[in-house]
Amino acid sequence: MSERDGREDVLKAIREVFEKDTWWMYTNDSVREFERRFARAHDCAHGVSVCNGTVAVDVVLRALGVGPGDKVLLPAFNFYSLPKSVENVGATPVFVDVNADNPTISAEEARAAIDPAVKAVVAVHIAGAVAELDKLSDICRDANVALVEDCAQATGAEYGGKHVGSWGVASVFSFGGVKLMTSGQGGMVTTSDPDIYEKVFAIVHRGSSPSGGVNRFGIVGDNYMMSVLAAATLQPQLDLLPAMCEKRELMMRFLDREIKKIDGLHPLRQFGPVRSRTQMRYAFSCKRGGANGEGTTEFVRIAKEKGVPLDARFYRTVTNDERLFRKYSAKRAFPMAKRAEDEIVGIWHWDVMKGVEYWSKALEYLHQAA
Repeated sequence: MSERDGREDVLKAIREVFEKDTWWMYTNDSVREFERRFARAHDCAHGVSVCNGTVAVDVVLRALGVGPGDKVLLPAFNFYSLPKSVENVGATPVFVDVNADNPTISAEEARAAIDPAVKAVVAVHIAGAVAELDKLSDICRDANVALVEDCAQATGAEYGGKHVGSWGVASVFSFGGVKLMTSGQGGMVTTSDPDIYEKVFAIVHRGSSPSGGVNRFGIVGDNYMMSVLAAATLQPQLDLLPAMCEKRELMMRFLDREIKKIDGLHPLRQFGPVRSRTQMRYAFSCKRGGANGEGTTEFVRIAKEKGVPLDARFYRTVTNDERLFRKYSAKRAFPMAKRAEDEIVGIWHWDVMKGVEYWSKALEYLHQAA
């Protein structure tokens, strides 16, 4: 969310909840209305809000029946919490390399990794890139494997004429503090499968059914519900989402055109017709050489000294991430994931929106840094 756009609308929505004296309730009709609206905005039939995006992954895997003895395919370049969610349901995370110049899970690598124990493939839209959803969808359908989209960074993104979140059998979104819509903490599960919807609802709502009473699946649920206040802060942001996605995409396409003019810098490859990419960060690759991304690190250091807000090495190859204490170290290498770790440079969405005049000047500094 922009530092200017929508603040008054959010404050108004919160005041209205307080004035109705319903802010303290576990949930109410306004939360259900937000879920319906968010699902429709992403071309899905159903939405279930949750307390954060991380738990949303656990919930989806449980609803899909993933458990001990099962495998889940994950991209090797990713945020470190995803394999933990797989282990939370007793399954085994299996890592797959990503694409060259697009750090999302490789469809062909995923195809080769599918065996009878694989129950799901998680496609993570990450670092300015949308996964190759049409190909992944075909592969998963042919193998009778569930495709799950992790859209934590991609709220509002569109691929192949459809919104992300609508390609998988179920998808997860995050409303954490730095996301494109935020309530500080929060998340959403979307699906168009009525059984998955009811199972997710039961897990999140202490075993309840969306229509009332106990669920028909025998699920003993938990309490992962989103608060009424969180939903209130998100409603007006959803109103602004299409316009904000359009504005950010225009700026990111401007950056694509200008970045490619700088020696050693390359915009990320986008698969197919992407009307609106993954926008939490704009990202590009910096091919400056050096072991372990030293050239990229030096480039970013020089840029920061000039006041240009760049970041590098913000995601790691999961098998090599110190936050996981090398728990998932693997004998095989993931060369494209390692390349993404070493080369990708990011710009936060709020910095992207500083505008053409700001970035025209900043790009002059990037020419000097290169």
